[in-house]
Amino acid sequence: MKFKALLLVGSLCLLPMVALAVRVPGLYEVEVPVQGQQESSRQQAIELGMKAILVKLTGDRNASVRSELLPLIREAVQYVQQYHYVDAAVQASGEVEPESNLKLRISFDEVNLNDALRKSGVRVWGRERPSILVWLAMEKDQIRTILTPEQNPDYFSFLNQQSSARGIILMYPLFDLEDSSTLQASDIRGGFQDTIMNASQRYSPDTVLSGWIESPLPGIWEARWTLSTGGQTETWSTEGSFAETILTEGLDNVVDRIATQFVQQTDTTTTSMSMRILDITTVKQYASVVDYLQSLSPVSQVEVVAANPGNLEFRLTAHGGEQAVLQAINFGRILEPVDVNKKLYRLLP
Repeated sequence: MKFKALLLVGSLCLLPMVALAVRVPGLYEVEVPVQGQQESSRQQAIELGMKAILVKLTGDRNASVRSELLPLIREAVQYVQQYHYVDAAVQASGEVEPESNLKLRISFDEVNLNDALRKSGVRVWGRERPSILVWLAMEKDQIRTILTPEQNPDYFSFLNQQSSARGIILMYPLFDLEDSSTLQASDIRGGFQDTIMNASQRYSPDTVLSGWIESPLPGIWEARWTLSTGGQTETWSTEGSFAETILTEGLDNVVDRIATQFVQQTDTTTTSMSMRILDITTVKQYASVVDYLQSLSPVSQVEVVAANPGNLEFRLTAHGGEQAVLQAINFGRILEPVDVNKKLYRLLP
């Protein structure tokens, strides 16, 4: 596999103002193969599961070899909340297969694991993460087509498995008449970013990823990727012997870049911050705002410090600094900023 150098160019098009960010589920849950139900096999599986979880929580695909994380991996069993065995073959066929098909489904303790990571000086990527809209096109037998989950299920199933392993959720276009009239495979091949971004506007994503895939010779696959996020456009290429290889490398590089941008903006300290929210006039709205603030990954405590007609002032205790909290709020669709510097927000209808 060969990875070509990254090219950073100026932004060709700004992303829409309204973002459809996602709250990623299952960040602390994993399913891994296990050789048997003996304690030694279970211990190995739990350590393997911890490695997978750390990749999702840090945004770093090499998390399992970072020196500061090795103690967490060795002590992984201390952070297990619950586990149970799953027979993958029985799930698929209804017939009992040999014990080697066993998997261990593990849930790790979110609070204690996050605390341990922060005490180790490791930044934690919260549940609120950018939405990623994916356009893929391919040339095969001299025919250029935009790939769809219905016509190319294997590729998209592979992408979904890989994105789950990295802790992100991919969005796909509807591929309806509006899409087909706005964007063609040749637009993706030609790198016409204005056209790609225009077709993406209806989905209001945070990030747009487009990929052009081809196999110029038997056993050689190439892909050219373009990622537009945060007012910047990046392009790079991947090569490999299989389509799955270039899809894996392409998606890994997407997550690496997004995680670097968002995880590095947080720190490992505990911060107390105040914020005021407008347009709260009913008990239902009050409860909705409190529940929402408490649900944000960085927030550990929410306190009402002042109540005025139509607005409330809150004090939040949060991990990762103010930036982590503001980032999480900006990814949501509950509050909109009125004055970010003054921490003034308005409740959306």
